[in-house]
Amino acid sequence: MAGFFALTALWCVSVYFAENWGEVRLAGLGLTIYAVSNFIAWLVMLPNLDQSRHNIYTYGIAFALFSLLLGYYFIRQEQGGRIARP
Repeated sequence: MAGFFALTALWCVSVYFAENWGEVRLAGLGLTIYAVSNFIAWLVMLPNLDQSRHNIYTYGIAFALFSLLLGYYFIRQEQGGRIARP
């Protein structure tokens, strides 16, 4: 499982050094889909997790917030770019 997060980190580094906005846009969309899929996987596994642990909802809240904020700022950036262009 750690390999997925390591590859995502490398992917983010490659996006940081991207040459044009099209690559960044596609990577942002892919990262949003990846974050949402992690949240959905957490939701599916939730009934099987140990309910007596105090941090059981921490990961779900983190995945949900990250997914929502990433999607929100991605859409906001896309709309802002369209408005600013003549």
